[in-house]
This record gives sequence, C-alpha cells and structure tokens, in this order.
Amino acid sequence: MSRNVTQQGAALLLMVLVILALMLLVSLAHYRALWYHIQQIHKQVATSQQRWQARAGVECVTTAVLRRSQASAMIAKQGKNGMSSADITRCQSITGSRITVEYGADRWRIRSQSGQQQVINSVVFDEVQAQRLAGSYYER
Repeated sequence: MSRNVTQQGAALLLMVLVILALMLLVSLAHYRALWYHIQQIHKQVATSQQRWQARAGVECVTTAVLRRSQASAMIAKQGKNGMSSADITRCQSITGSRITVEYGADRWRIRSQSGQQQVINSVVFDEVQAQRLAGSYYER
C-alpha cells in the first residue's frame, strides 16, 4: 500500500510540474509578445518625433521667408540673397533637422529632413509678396 501511495504522489507531482511548465511557457510567450509590442510603440514614437521635427524645420524657414517678404516686396527679385543663411542655421539649431532651400525665379522649395522623415514645402512669389503654395506640403 505504501508503494501505491508513493506512486500516486509521484504522479501528482509530475502533473503539477507539467502544469507549471505549461504556465511558464504561456507567460513567456505573452511576455515576448508584449516586449515586441513595446518596441514597436517606441519606434512609432521616434518616427512621429522625427516627422514633427521635419515639419517644424519647414515651418520655421517658411515663416522667415514670409516675414522677410512682408518687410521687402523685392525678395523674389533678390533671389537667394533675399534669404539669410543665418535664418536657416537658426531653424536647424532650433528643430534639429537638416534644412535645404532650392531657389527658383518665382518659387522656392524648402526641404527639411529629420531621421527618415522628409517634409517639402513651396513658397511662391507674386508681384507683391511671398505666399505659401496651397497643397504643397509633402511628407515622405
């Protein structure tokens, strides 16, 4: 009889160990899925921050161009001399994004890049002053 009780105790112990092992596997699988989800959220936050930094760079330079054009209606005729490189440098230091300006006769194209995110905006010059081109706000 004691041998039968010992075998039942060993069988019960084995069942408890199997159940605990299965519970451990399930909890590890849940932890791994949660870990990947947290990593994905961190990447999305970083991407969003880069996109907003790039947008801020474009807005900063665009605002500088529009303010300067309000002060001087001749900015379109001045070409790239109408835009101060100090304005671009200031906007780059504020936003932490890389900003380039392509100068054209009647349109300037402003590019701002932060990480993988790039934003492009165009400013068009009419006879009086600079204006933001409607529908020209592109993100990549």
